[in-house]
Amino acid sequence: MPQSRFDTPLQYAHGGRGKLGVEDLLRQDNRAQGLASFMKVLHNNRPHWSDEKAGFYPLRKRLVEGADSNPDAVFMVDIGGSQGQDFLRLLSHVDATEIPGRLVVQDQDHVVNAAGTGTLPSKIEKMAHDFFKPQPIQGK
Repeated sequence: MPQSRFDTPLQYAHGGRGKLGVEDLLRQDNRAQGLASFMKVLHNNRPHWSDEKAGFYPLRKRLVEGADSNPDAVFMVDIGGSQGQDFLRLLSHVDATEIPGRLVVQDQDHVVNAAGTGTLPSKIEKMAHDFFKPQPIQGK
């Protein structure tokens, strides 16, 4: 098991052992854009976890019922959520008014900001966050 983010199989494969983190490797040769494109295609061609009609996950029963109904409360955080694709799919299966509280997408600053202002519904908030630092949103 890797003990450091600078010494993983990814660094070994790409000659960056001991000096490059995953984020550095993704910045090289526009790899981050390639990863984003791959993830979009991967997720767009599969049933989404929030599609209750597909029988995938009982979203309303397990998450919505009994959730904090305060509109300022955070309902869900998508850590590493890129530009909000997962929450967009969620909102294609569940009306935004059914979801209590806020949906927060967290990723690196340059990633969340690649989704321009106004491209996400108001229910989805973008938040830049460094995954190697403490999580700023805490549940109850």
